[in-house]
Amino acid sequence: MSSVTQQNPAPTHPSPKIIKKMEKEIAKEGKAEESRVKHTLNDLSSAEKAHTKAEKAVTNAENALQRAEKNELDATNAISKATYDHDISVTNLHSAQQDSQVKKKQEAKLHQDVQAKKDAADAAIKAQNVHNVSIYLSLQVVTSQGEADVPIART
Repeated sequence: MSSVTQQNPAPTHPSPKIIKKMEKEIAKEGKAEESRVKHTLNDLSSAEKAHTKAEKAVTNAENALQRAEKNELDATNAISKATYDHDISVTNLHSAQQDSQVKKKQEAKLHQDVQAKKDAADAAIKAQNVHNVSIYLSLQVVTSQGEADVPIART
């Protein structure tokens, strides 16, 4: 019985070289994984910064849009007011033109009336002068003849 048959050999331990190689490989994989994680975190940080910047750009663009809309509304209101003021001015102009024409017609008619009255007054004065001369001459004739029978002419 000195020969014993072994059916299950005892497990052999890996050699220190193999262990060292495995340790190096595990360390290398760990570094590579750490590098990937660091790179992923850097990408995430860059993406978050870009997103924040984009949000600010959207806010600025919306503010610019609101200002532009307000400016457009102000301009539209200014145009409406200017149009209204212009319409009022045109109405006032037409009214003043009509008033001027009416006043000119009234002045022309009054001028004709004054001229007609001047002509009538001149005619009355001439008639009065003629009548006065006639009376004066009649009085002279009467006074030169005495109380004779000279008829007095009346005109």
